[in-house]
Amino acid sequence: MLSRLFPLGVKVSFEDRVYELGETINLTVELSPKRDMEVREGRVDLGREEVWREVFTVMIEVRGHSPLSSGHAPSVPQQRTKTSREALVHSSVVFLKDTTLTAGRTASYNARLVIEPEPPHAREGKVSWRLVTTADIAGARDIKARRLVKVN
Repeated sequence: MLSRLFPLGVKVSFEDRVYELGETINLTVELSPKRDMEVREGRVDLGREEVWREVFTVMIEVRGHSPLSSGHAPSVPQQRTKTSREALVHSSVVFLKDTTLTAGRTASYNARLVIEPEPPHAREGKVSWRLVTTADIAGARDIKARRLVKVN
């Protein structure tokens, strides 16, 4: 049953350090299939996620008061906070195309992910970067492995 839920083990290795825009991340991807499978594509995306808060004021009608002579209920200002999240793929590399993997045999692939030199549009908020390795498996759901990476 476990092999149906997780038919492919994915391990991603790279140097654990701070990377700069324009640099290259040298990756080693190990795929360990639990059954024979056809992988249509294997890729690694460098994703950037930003979380920020916006504070704004809204006018709230006071309940329980009778309308004033003008026919309007009194209102008071109230601060609200909205948390927003945006995720985007900044850079990608394909390391595998249309390949058959054999059960029990670990396959190792080297890839070089070039971090695009152009900085993404930034807001004031918390930023995190992660490598998302995706294996597109024929006849099954995609398998994804995520690892945090430090990028300035």
